[in-house]
Amino acid sequence: MSTPTRGSIEDREFEAFEEISGRIYKAAVVFPPGGGTTFNVSLTESDTEVVVNYPDEIFAVPSATESTILTVTVPVGFNIFLQFVEVDGTNIADYRVYRDASILGKKRTWWTSLTDKLDFVDSKMRGLKILENEVITVKVEHSRPIVGDFRARLVGVMVPV
Repeated sequence: MSTPTRGSIEDREFEAFEEISGRIYKAAVVFPPGGGTTFNVSLTESDTEVVVNYPDEIFAVPSATESTILTVTVPVGFNIFLQFVEVDGTNIADYRVYRDASILGKKRTWWTSLTDKLDFVDSKMRGLKILENEVITVKVEHSRPIVGDFRARLVGVMVPV
């Protein structure tokens, strides 16, 4: 039997690994300031690249109202290569991903599938480059007669400028 090379099992309580596009990343749990009820998971490959995961959700969205699900501002000193945005909800809806005021992509869900994905990965497997201080916003609008709940998750690779 071999001896583990890194600490005891208790030291690895929050340690996990995930494969993304054929590459293995170490997962680290990052809790939000103030001890909120949600948290982000960052998958780290090296000291200079961080795979970021930003989830959020909104509830009781009225019909015919474009509502913001998620807003991410790229930190100063970093760029994010936007890889994909996953969206889902309890009603059929139109989803839009904005960079500042420009639409980057749109998706519409139907009763056959209330979940969809907007993929921004390029031929180099990096994703769409979002510059420091730019804002990515995911919005939803539905036309159903009852309110709906909606979720979005943005995943990208954050690199120093």
